[in-house]
Amino acid sequence: MVSGYRNGKKIWGAIAVIGIICIAIVVLFLSGIITGQSGSGSGTSPVPSGTPQAAGQPVQSSAASGQGTGGSHATLFNSSSAAYPYPVPVSVPGSGIYLRVGYLGQYTGSYMANGVSQEVKNSGFRLFDLGRPTGTVSAVFEKADDAVKHNLTVEIWENGRLLASNVTYAPYGMVSVSANV
Repeated sequence: MVSGYRNGKKIWGAIAVIGIICIAIVVLFLSGIITGQSGSGSGTSPVPSGTPQAAGQPVQSSAASGQGTGGSHATLFNSSSAAYPYPVPVSVPGSGIYLRVGYLGQYTGSYMANGVSQEVKNSGFRLFDLGRPTGTVSAVFEKADDAVKHNLTVEIWENGRLLASNVTYAPYGMVSVSANV
């Protein structure tokens, strides 16, 4: 009878060790070590850096690293859903005049600089180099869907400084901005 009691102690000790190991694995999994996730857990992934193109062509750069040319890394959108994976916002260079448009879905619109209008049909977060316009720069953009969870934001920037901004959450919502440059 004494030997059966000893074996019982050994079994419960082994079960306790296995239980501790299982708890440690669960904790590591939940903290992201086993799944390979690191960082702040924001759900963002870097957007490849692009090079500036001719006026009116979208330019993308990564703001995830916090590096850049002295421009802004302000986020273009907000969401009530913390679980939604956000793309990296498009950063604005420190010099030049740019139009920044951001929406997770499809949008259409146009912008005008130096009396020349440019039509846009796109999605995501884009930066348009407006060149060196003088006078008034304006833009009008509209959501191409009825989503209300995410906003469409349109901004005009000059030399790393925000001149004008507007936002809408409305289904098929429209925003317009203008600024003197």
